[in-house]
Amino acid sequence: MKAKQRFTLCCLLMLAVVSAVRAQKFTVFMPDLNVRYDTIDRMQLRVQYHTTFCIDTTRRDKPEEEPMILEVGRKRLSKFYSYKSYLSDSIYQADVAKNVSREEIAMRLSELSTSAFGEIVYKGTPAGCVTTQQSVGGFHPICYEEPLELPHWTLTQATDTVMGMACLQAECDFRGRHWTASYTPDIALSEGPWKLCGLPGLILKAEDSDGDYRFVATGLEQERNDRPILIRVGKYEQMSRKQYFKVCQRFHDDPMGFFKGTQPGTDLTVKDENGQEVRPRGLPYNPLERE
Repeated sequence: MKAKQRFTLCCLLMLAVVSAVRAQKFTVFMPDLNVRYDTIDRMQLRVQYHTTFCIDTTRRDKPEEEPMILEVGRKRLSKFYSYKSYLSDSIYQADVAKNVSREEIAMRLSELSTSAFGEIVYKGTPAGCVTTQQSVGGFHPICYEEPLELPHWTLTQATDTVMGMACLQAECDFRGRHWTASYTPDIALSEGPWKLCGLPGLILKAEDSDGDYRFVATGLEQERNDRPILIRVGKYEQMSRKQYFKVCQRFHDDPMGFFKGTQPGTDLTVKDENGQEVRPRGLPYNPLERE
């Protein structure tokens, strides 16, 4: 890499990281000019969920908030992802297409709030499987595939109303958490946020018993324009589910050490608001899946 290119890249990294550190996160935006997408389905329904989640269990009174999107396809494949990540990626790709300078791209991205929910979950691709993707810290893309596992729901007599729609409730133990979900039989899609699915209707609300994660539908949109559901390909490092969570844990234990170990030859200095160099350690970690 030429000196000028290295300097530009470091500038881009610094702007992204310093913005994240102020919010007690460590996220680096690593530009990728070779991103490729494949169409896995055509969308029939788009659901927006207001999502609250507690990454730092010592501060449960101050949860994170983020809009998440569920896209359900005509072949019943689905994609669940962060709207903030989608927005950042869309802006970046548009700016690259317009030959906007990397310094200007960095400035634009630094003005956006950073997504704290980086996972993208695809149900039904490959067939009968779930694919989970994430760019750990915003710079190390990893993914794993697993057989589709339907939660073992217990239907209850409780009812609820979400977005003015009558719902029934069900409970389950799934991946180390106890979940209560509100679903509407009026939308006969056995889908829901994240990896929650398998009920006789669309899940409009779900919350775990600790109150760490909560998904509440705030918008529904029937898609009539044959819009594609896209998956990123050729970028993510494939690994097992066990390896995936080990990588995530290793990053949260020592983000700077992880960065230097996975990005050899790239220098990175993180400074606080006072201009003092810092080395973030021990970032809070409270994953959706506990087992």
